[in-house]
Amino acid sequence: MVEEARDAIIRLGGGSVSAKDIVNPNTPLRPGLWKALTDMSGDWDTSLSGWLIEGAPIGVSAEIRPGGWFSTSTVATTDLPVTATGDESREWLGWFIGSADGAYVNYSSAESDPTNTWALLDEERKAGFCTFYDSFDDLAVAVGSRDVIVTKIALATKPNTDPPKYRLICDAKANSLNEVVHCREKIVLPRVSDVVQNIHELMEPARGASDCWSEIEFLAADFQNAFKLIPVQSMEQRFQVCYFQGRWILFHVLMFGVRICRGERESPRIYSFGEAGGYGEAYFSNSGIQESGQFKAAP
Repeated sequence: MVEEARDAIIRLGGGSVSAKDIVNPNTPLRPGLWKALTDMSGDWDTSLSGWLIEGAPIGVSAEIRPGGWFSTSTVATTDLPVTATGDESREWLGWFIGSADGAYVNYSSAESDPTNTWALLDEERKAGFCTFYDSFDDLAVAVGSRDVIVTKIALATKPNTDPPKYRLICDAKANSLNEVVHCREKIVLPRVSDVVQNIHELMEPARGASDCWSEIEFLAADFQNAFKLIPVQSMEQRFQVCYFQGRWILFHVLMFGVRICRGERESPRIYSFGEAGGYGEAYFSNSGIQESGQFKAAP
């Protein structure tokens, strides 16, 4: 079904088969297909396909530019420019630089349970979300700088799991990283009325048919590691570092649990830009994909 959907996008958009190619090794999303959807829908937020090639900004060294989907704020999110460097920003952010530091510890939930912490970190590594480094010098070469911010990690227990299951949380509040994340847009969650409106819009081409409402089907999709589908720009990766028991962890994708100073999360905001991309006016029935040939912007 997924391949059929990809082929339908290419067919309707007049693209080439190469649009299905994976370009960035840190994400399975195909930028060519997303660009085709953007072009067909007339979507004014055209950043996503580029992010899937070069990586997304996280709002520190590179600004998250408003894409037009969400409301914007005129209130500055930081007193420092997003490109601030040097002694002042290094002191203000609480930089952690060096090959090792015995005083640096993560939250006790992670430090006291190294077995489960390493198991989760290793899963992240095997999935291609991060890379381990045994020395700071190697890490510095990878990010192109010796100025890095290390984010503390915690081990959180998922509710109602027996035996218990865990997730890693990256807390960018403790090192003040959140204070310099710059983004002027706020996520606005969809309402039930938005769903009803979109159903009416999707069925508009079939309006007047006696059975146009009889085959409506809803599909709820839950994306595993959703935020980690979005790679991060190389210039921002020095802010995507963790340190655990003598090893450096460099995340190539959005870290889970990073918040900005307005109390919202940066990673969901970036992911929501992608989620609010274009969708085809297509619905699924027992016979497969039924195409209306029209595309609109998603809510």
